[in-house]
Amino acid sequence: MKTQYLAVIFVIIMLPISLVFSAYISAQINTINLQISYDTKLDNVTYDAIKVFQMNTVNSGTSDLSDIVNSKIRDIEAAANSFFTSIGSSFNMVGYNSEILKEYVPALVFTMYDGFYIYSPFENTLDDETAQNLLANNAEYQAGEQVTGLKPYIYYSCRYKTATIDVVITYSLDNYITVQGTVNGGSTTINDAGYLINDVTVNADSTVTYRGITIGSEGQLSEYLGDQLYQYIKINGVKYYFDSSYSPQEDAWFRILNGQRIYRQGNIRLGSNDQAYRYYKEAAEFRQRLQSYGLLNLTPANAVDMNGNQLQGITDAEGNVVYDFVNSGTYHIFEYEDGGVSIEEPTSNFNSHRMAVIRYVIENNLSVALSNYNTASGRNF
Repeated sequence: MKTQYLAVIFVIIMLPISLVFSAYISAQINTINLQISYDTKLDNVTYDAIKVFQMNTVNSGTSDLSDIVNSKIRDIEAAANSFFTSIGSSFNMVGYNSEILKEYVPALVFTMYDGFYIYSPFENTLDDETAQNLLANNAEYQAGEQVTGLKPYIYYSCRYKTATIDVVITYSLDNYITVQGTVNGGSTTINDAGYLINDVTVNADSTVTYRGITIGSEGQLSEYLGDQLYQYIKINGVKYYFDSSYSPQEDAWFRILNGQRIYRQGNIRLGSNDQAYRYYKEAAEFRQRLQSYGLLNLTPANAVDMNGNQLQGITDAEGNVVYDFVNSGTYHIFEYEDGGVSIEEPTSNFNSHRMAVIRYVIENNLSVALSNYNTASGRNF
């Protein structure tokens, strides 16, 4: 057979294959580009929501505990509204308001210091009296109606149970924990909290030694505002500065809000700064209390659910086990130093378990929210 004939046959065979491959590759490229575009827009939308929450949090000036909680809820709801508004503008969904877009978002999770909020659809369940009052007043929401809003605050908590211990430990984003429950076979009730810090020695001269460094009371804190030095004190995370030129002196304390000085009525006592000393001293005392409770012997295998069943493990999207509560139970959770690794270190047993608990709690509650969404909407996420 002549070479020309072979070339023609080759072209006849390969041309359709090339066209199919070309169409396939083009479709894959378009899919990837569209996915990247959607991911970028969702990242920007999420950033907008976080930015709104941060700005509202910074500008919140309340110090009352109940007002702080209510303010936090308002800030989160504002961030959620910003999220849906930003989605509408980013995807050019003209005519779709936030209420319509909420029907297509199964859940938003807002992680906080020691817990999280879930913003998702739920059935508005009310008692008979409240439902009748709302119906009589033509309220916006009625009993049995599907609404979207914040669910109650959920803590990063885990229950641990042994023959003599039954406690719930709430974790945070750092090494602060809260312990509530009973020890000594139920005869002793505890409600305690503190920071987990290793290698702290409390000295007799009102100082502490941490990793070879001695810490005591310091002088009054001060810093420059502009070109003038002001003494200040921190209360509930807010800095209050002392203006020596202000009259009367008992009202000479101010804080900075939106670039303006907000003066505070009522005197604040100036004194030495012993916050660092008290931080380490209280951590050392908390360690002693944990030991007296018998909690230093807890292992991951002691973790149970609300019904007392042992927790099994956490898997990733591919089904691989990333943390096994049962088979990870050979070490103590609150091992202050294991193989030279202090409990504060990111690679410590405590931090590995803490992150596993946080992930477990979020995934479990989020799966419930998704299930409720699927039931209400008829969709499947």
